[in-house]
Amino acid sequence: MCMPRNSGRSPVSNIPQTRDQLFTFAEKLRAIGLEEMADELEGIINDGMYRHHVKERAPTRSRKMTPMVIRMIKLLNRQHPEWSTQEVGEKVGVNPGRVSEVLAGKWDD
Repeated sequence: MCMPRNSGRSPVSNIPQTRDQLFTFAEKLRAIGLEEMADELEGIINDGMYRHHVKERAPTRSRKMTPMVIRMIKLLNRQHPEWSTQEVGEKVGVNPGRVSEVLAGKWDD
């Protein structure tokens, strides 16, 4: 794959810095009388260099991880070792990933 030369800089992009440089360039275009080009460049910057959120995040469905919830998960796991993390999570109201984290010791009660 061919990569553009970057004058020895890191290949990691820096969108805010690039956006600022383009706005500076638009100001220079405006200063020499190229209003339409400056407006077009600013339109491109505003349309393409900002993150546009299409929709809101989904509502939380799991309950908060409190010390009581953590103890309940550990207790259910001891009492019912045959249950899957999905089953324990359904009883407690959290997702199976949280149950796994508790059982792996990532949450303290």
